[in-house]
Amino acid sequence: MFDKLAIIVWMVWSIVIIALVLIPLFPNLWRKIGILTYLVLFIFWFPIAYLILLNQDLIITNVVNFHIILSFFGFVLIIISLIIHVWVAKLLGIKAIVGYYVICPDNEKGSLVTSSIFSIVRHPDYLSHISLWPGFFLLTGSLSLLILTFLDLIIIYFIIIPLEEKHLLQRFGKEYMDYKKRVPKFFPRIFRRNTS
Repeated sequence: MFDKLAIIVWMVWSIVIIALVLIPLFPNLWRKIGILTYLVLFIFWFPIAYLILLNQDLIITNVVNFHIILSFFGFVLIIISLIIHVWVAKLLGIKAIVGYYVICPDNEKGSLVTSSIFSIVRHPDYLSHISLWPGFFLLTGSLSLLILTFLDLIIIYFIIIPLEEKHLLQRFGKEYMDYKKRVPKFFPRIFRRNTS
């Protein structure tokens, strides 16, 4: 029933990962290209998206039929993830979300956001990715989306977050280092440490 949704999720995921990996991995290259970076990223993404479209039968072949309650839970996970994405976008601003400060670092420094959801985890947007993909898996039943969930977790946790934290440390120095000591990277603490 949600076959096309699974394909769209794979296509969107590919552009997000391309941008999240390539921008912080090669910042000097993107700074030389400037605003044309986004066109270059689109050119990288287009053939990948086309390959996904051509191979959609492989993506939607293995499907598990979940009980309606699990499918509903998947829908709830998607909604929660989207709310967190919007919340983060509102707090950081569109320039931070699209990597503008990496591409054009001299134009504006921006400010380090440490309040609201950022006082719970340093990377709430990436945490929402990790709840978004299982939500789509439960909603569609596509086993390929379960694979996507694990790929996303590995790429975000071991590649994207370290690259982003390196950039944030360069931009904000001691302010970011102090924040990093206080707030967990990815998974919220159930019990707060006593800092007195």
